[in-house]
Amino acid sequence: MNPGAEKGYALDFTSVIRHVATELERSPGRSSEALAASYQHPVRGDLSRVRQHHGHSSDGDAIQFLIERAVAALKKQVESDGNGGYRLTRDFDDLRYERKKIHWLTDSDDEDERRALRAMYNDLTENRTFYVSVEGARGATKERKFRLHPLARAIPQVSEKEFLDLAADIKLNGVELPIVVYNGQVLDGRHRLAIAAALGMPLQVTEVDGDEARAKARVLSLNVNRRHLTSAQRASIVRQLFLPEAKEKAKERQQLAGGDKTGQSAQRSSARSAPEPVKATEDAVKESGSLATVRSVESLAPLDDAPNTQRRVNAGELKTVSDARTEALKELGRDPEEKAPVAQPRSAYDRLGCARGDVKAACKAIEHDHKGQVTDDQIISRINEIRAHLDRAEKLITARNNG
Repeated sequence: MNPGAEKGYALDFTSVIRHVATELERSPGRSSEALAASYQHPVRGDLSRVRQHHGHSSDGDAIQFLIERAVAALKKQVESDGNGGYRLTRDFDDLRYERKKIHWLTDSDDEDERRALRAMYNDLTENRTFYVSVEGARGATKERKFRLHPLARAIPQVSEKEFLDLAADIKLNGVELPIVVYNGQVLDGRHRLAIAAALGMPLQVTEVDGDEARAKARVLSLNVNRRHLTSAQRASIVRQLFLPEAKEKAKERQQLAGGDKTGQSAQRSSARSAPEPVKATEDAVKESGSLATVRSVESLAPLDDAPNTQRRVNAGELKTVSDARTEALKELGRDPEEKAPVAQPRSAYDRLGCARGDVKAACKAIEHDHKGQVTDDQIISRINEIRAHLDRAEKLITARNNG
């Protein structure tokens, strides 16, 4: 099999284009049938998909289809000789290839189609409704409308060029990857959705069940590993997807930790718990699978109120955390040299205060039988682990005081 076939027929399509161009350079006047008959490169993996998406009954028909598409892709360099054959109008060496692809869609004369695609790209917001045909399990299609889930917006869009390249591939191959839907909104696949809506092509849907935490994990698994995200984009994703919830949990812990205090006692407890925002950032980074560092997430705090800078980060224009912070401060009218706050290590007392809040919350969950997918024995085992750590901490303090 041609190595390109393993990665998709858009890559292997280049070999077909090269074959057409080379044959016409060598023997002008050949017909598309003659070009197809002389094509010897095995593309079995690709041909099965060509046959599936375009309804060809044989490999020969599929190859003929590829040859005709290659001629169409080269139409600025190929002309008819008037006798059913073709010839090159310029040297083969002058043909332009990018990443082993001919972007025939971009070079086409269908201005309306390109205009529709660009409009879709520029209007990829959670407010827009997309109308598409969804393929069912038995091949039947059903018209459905979708909006984007807010979580999807945390992942930066691809560039316009990448979007048009994807559109070219989808027009040739169809939408091969299903879009992922959560609570009726598109969680992953917004670019495929927009292209399918613009081109009127059907697609498939995968539904995601579970809570929002699972939805966030799905967003990361589907995007982070397959996209080359900048350090600023990674820190921004943590701030948008994970930090808000972490802050809410931190606030609940503070309330539980100081819930039995009043007056000055409560104020002193609150003051001692001041490092809690740092704990929230630590928790957010942990929940994200260490997508970014605590310092980088803290450094991008000004980005929350700087929408223009946020857009530049999403577009990949501002790649580093330092550049993104500087530009966000400028947008806010603050000193661009303003240093990011340095997170101070939390004291043992503060950490125990956080643990106290967690233990109180756990007791409340047990009281209301919200123990999740675990047994009572597992909960007791965890309690004993915590008790052992507390006993050790007490022994360390006693030994230090006696020493």
